[in-house]
Amino acid sequence: MLDVARYLGPLPLPSYPDPGRLLLDALPALRPPRRLTVAEWAEQDRRLRTPTYNGSWRNSFAPYMVEPMRMTTSRKYRAVGFCGPARAVKSDALVLNVIGHRVVCMPRAMKVICPTQDAARQFSREKIAPMMRATPAVQSRLAKTRNADNLHDKLFEGGMSLRVAWPVIGELSMLDIPDMIVTDYDRAPDNIDGEGSLFDLALKRTQTFGSLGMGVFESSPGRLVVDPEWKPASPHEAPPCTGILAIFNRGTRGKFYWQCPHCHEPFQPLFSALRYESKSTPGESAKTVVMVCPTGCEISHDRKRELNAAGFWLHETNDGELAEIDDPSVRDTDTVSYWCEGPIAAMQSWEQLVLRYLQAREELERTGNEESLKGTVTLDQGRPYLPQSISLGEGLDEATLKAMAKAYPLEVVPAEARFLTVAGDVQAHRFVVHVDAWGPGLERWLIDRQEIVLPP
Repeated sequence: MLDVARYLGPLPLPSYPDPGRLLLDALPALRPPRRLTVAEWAEQDRRLRTPTYNGSWRNSFAPYMVEPMRMTTSRKYRAVGFCGPARAVKSDALVLNVIGHRVVCMPRAMKVICPTQDAARQFSREKIAPMMRATPAVQSRLAKTRNADNLHDKLFEGGMSLRVAWPVIGELSMLDIPDMIVTDYDRAPDNIDGEGSLFDLALKRTQTFGSLGMGVFESSPGRLVVDPEWKPASPHEAPPCTGILAIFNRGTRGKFYWQCPHCHEPFQPLFSALRYESKSTPGESAKTVVMVCPTGCEISHDRKRELNAAGFWLHETNDGELAEIDDPSVRDTDTVSYWCEGPIAAMQSWEQLVLRYLQAREELERTGNEESLKGTVTLDQGRPYLPQSISLGEGLDEATLKAMAKAYPLEVVPAEARFLTVAGDVQAHRFVVHVDAWGPGLERWLIDRQEIVLPP
């Protein structure tokens, strides 16, 4: 047998862990939670590094997100639902800030669900990773072990783990998770592998933790209104939709209010409150936009930041009145829910809102395609979409139909058509023949109509 010690000398003793280092590594798990709300933590520790801004998070930039962030540590509610337009800082406030708060203040397991696997990969790479790099308080708590910072799994000191996943039943079963966050909820399936809704499955994972468990759901509305005849039965009730607005209706139904700087009356800053002059182009019309309060006062766009700062959320009460969230009369439910529209969005101007809307209306009138209109209503305005074919209803009168009609010459096939059909209707003494052209979306044009009364 080869005597290794003879040739190499005695082997060195293995190094032992430093007890002091082990104690320091364990301290985050032993330290009691810091009693900061998510909004307080964000203003204290969160840092942003973007092409246009490098500095601290400021709650004053999107003050309407402060209350929803505060409620993500509530012991009264099991879930927070937020419906709002794009560019309203929803995911930064309710996903990234909540992640950072949990890492620094309340280390525990957390799972973020994105609509698809590709979306989860992209969110981890382009949202979570930059937030961690820019925020030393979060980056310094990343575990020092191998594989602590993977694309879909991240480990932090103090026993904190973060999983970035997508809606399949394997990610929504078995394990108990105190924090479940779902981003862009309306782009995920309604039914997860035949097992139920994403909302109910996600909340089931938090149930073991009682009042310490929390589900957070945010999205712009993406589902269609299912009942064109719907009328609200309470001040803030949302139209009948699946998705995020169904969560809103389950909850406290909070809406954001401004106080008119002229008459001092409170009102909701809705897209329908915007007024603009009809000019020769959408761009010229959009430049004239103002907001009009219910009493008729005009408010210019330069007051928006001031009005957001002084704005407040009101929620429905059990008897159909309105109150602030801490009022004991607020609607009895385990979900606190919020809904706001495009005019308050911190990163979107009223001029942009109106311009995109008018351009989409022009495209609908020119081509019959309503996809651009649907996109600007749901994403920019933050409202559910009622398809034009449904919104017209069944009670159209003759004058309305004539006003909507466009003149097409007979025996000429429109450029939009894709194929022709010829159909013959057998009558007692004749054949009635129709020639129709068909286009996308089953649009139909009558090309020719003949009656055959004699044999060929």
